[in-house]
Amino acid sequence: MAKIALTGKPCAGKTSFARALSRLIALCVVDVGDVLRQALLRHGVAPATRAEIGPVFLRHYSPEAIAHLLLNVPQSHTVIVFDAVRLLPTCRILQDAGVLIWYVDSDEGERRKRLDRRLRSAGLTDEALARARLDYASYDSEQTAVRHAAVGIINNTGTLDALDQEAAKYLKHVPGLPPRRLSDCG
Repeated sequence: MAKIALTGKPCAGKTSFARALSRLIALCVVDVGDVLRQALLRHGVAPATRAEIGPVFLRHYSPEAIAHLLLNVPQSHTVIVFDAVRLLPTCRILQDAGVLIWYVDSDEGERRKRLDRRLRSAGLTDEALARARLDYASYDSEQTAVRHAAVGIINNTGTLDALDQEAAKYLKHVPGLPPRRLSDCG
């Protein structure tokens, strides 16, 4: 069983890279935000927006709790990809448990444009938009340390072909890959 955690700044291309991986091999992509949201909902806490999930979770739990939630995700596939692990303590626990940490990097200007488009398309009020920008920016400073802890740096130039090439390059280092592609976590 191979487990891979994708990390990187918001809108660097982690989800796009996960999709590139899924075009090449059978895997289950686990959206970390969905895991955190479900944990919060089980305890009666409902973040208003996607950008608030991480900060709200961290008001109630530690970064270590994120790692423990992810390590307990049912293992239905040979390869599991955790999409959007952002905090260094979480990455360290995952790494100690044998999870490969891959950092997705992209041009800073393009990344900021993608983030702005994402936030504007969410239909947030000006106040909520400003708060979401601050929430996402809070992850930026930690990413330097996370980048250094990663075993691989994926260069997202913004093209699907380049991401597919990066995915093929990194998959060569993952033992026990499945022989066919599956469409979901089933």
